[in-house]
Amino acid sequence: MVPRRALVRGVAFRIALVVGLAIFLAQTAAGIIVAWNRPDPPPIFTTQQLINEAERARLALEAAPIAERHTRAASLGTDELHVEWLDHEPRAAAWNRGAFDMLARQISEGMGLPREAVQVRTLRKSEVADPGPSLFERPLPAPTPLRRPAGTERREFTLRRDEFAVPGVFALTVRLDDGSWVSLSPSTEPAWTRWLRSTLLWLACAAVISIAAALIVARRVTRPIEVFAAAAQRLGRDPGAYLMDEHGPSEIRTAIGAFNEMQGRIRRFVQDRTQMLAAIGHDLRTVMTRLRFRLALLGDGEQQRRMAADLEEMDKMLLAVLSFVKDEAAREPRQALDLAAMATTVTDDLADMDIDATYEGPDHAIFTGQPLGLKRLLTNLVDNAVKYGERARVLLSDQGAQIVVTVEDDGPGIPVDQRERVFAAFTRLESSRSRETGGMGLGLAVSRSIARAHGGDVHIADSARGARFVVTLPR
Repeated sequence: MVPRRALVRGVAFRIALVVGLAIFLAQTAAGIIVAWNRPDPPPIFTTQQLINEAERARLALEAAPIAERHTRAASLGTDELHVEWLDHEPRAAAWNRGAFDMLARQISEGMGLPREAVQVRTLRKSEVADPGPSLFERPLPAPTPLRRPAGTERREFTLRRDEFAVPGVFALTVRLDDGSWVSLSPSTEPAWTRWLRSTLLWLACAAVISIAAALIVARRVTRPIEVFAAAAQRLGRDPGAYLMDEHGPSEIRTAIGAFNEMQGRIRRFVQDRTQMLAAIGHDLRTVMTRLRFRLALLGDGEQQRRMAADLEEMDKMLLAVLSFVKDEAAREPRQALDLAAMATTVTDDLADMDIDATYEGPDHAIFTGQPLGLKRLLTNLVDNAVKYGERARVLLSDQGAQIVVTVEDDGPGIPVDQRERVFAAFTRLESSRSRETGGMGLGLAVSRSIARAHGGDVHIADSARGARFVVTLPR
């Protein structure tokens, strides 16, 4: 059974906490918004309000030129009423029926117009047949106050006391003196759509806030996993990298502890192997020294010279191995360095000796790595190009996320089927290398080892002539 304390500190509990917190915030925000942002009731108009608005619109449009009446009518509208000018008589279907006939008669009397100059109809299809007087007689809330533009005249009319309270489901049209009409109707956007739009806006804001809060908490939960992944990549580049601190959820701390233990075992294995190779190399050199003394006692002869040459070659191989092991054991600390300046120095040193070596690239390329190791990498590749390709061209490209160094020569090139083989230790291609020219076949192996220790690699790319070695070093 999982202890309660470990359960609370686990990833599952924290994820559930994040999800629960996000749901709680979203539900709370939705409840507050719905309770606070209630929809407005449908607008209610009194007969007197309709008379005032209709008379105001009629007088304004009669005074306006015909060409400007559409624009003028639109400017007379309010938040509750839409005003439109019509140059023809509106459709007569479903006009002046039932209660609407009484409403039209009151409005025409209040405006002092003939009965046929005022028409009223419903906007509800269900009311078209005959709404009856009950439509306006049922209890209704207080009338909606109209927001009138500043400076607009308003004419007052005296009506009898039994005027209607009219819900916003009508269309009122009044005939002008020239036979055109002005139409007044509730705003085209119902109140519930305005409420829905504002509610959705508030809910969207609440969702954004909830998601942001959840992301912040989730980020804190997943941060140890990102650190764990970065440490795994760092171990691939440098087995001697520093250990991770054990923090975060219990499962992550357990994984970090196991990872640190594995890293320690790998480090000890590499150290033991390096020390063993160094010891073997030292013992072999001791034996070879005794062989040289004994060989000197054999006198001068062809066999003696051949044996001496073999011993000399073995000595060079041992020196190369010991040098490689020494570099591995030293574990040079990493520091910021200018890779472009380093490449320039390597080529300039050869150019000073009348060797054809050039550099092309930026003046500076800052990189964090092992100075001696990287210089050895560049030197090995450039020396290899000069020795077997007659000249060396070093090209450096700073691509931001990585630095790419290319070393080209004008030699015979390397066959495709041999391009991986040349990176194996003590490998020499017969077409380009021999005992007479020197070289123990460790240069390219060491170069690739150094590049991979920095998280990069060395490979041979296609080239029109000669060989092209490409080094990638990620930052």
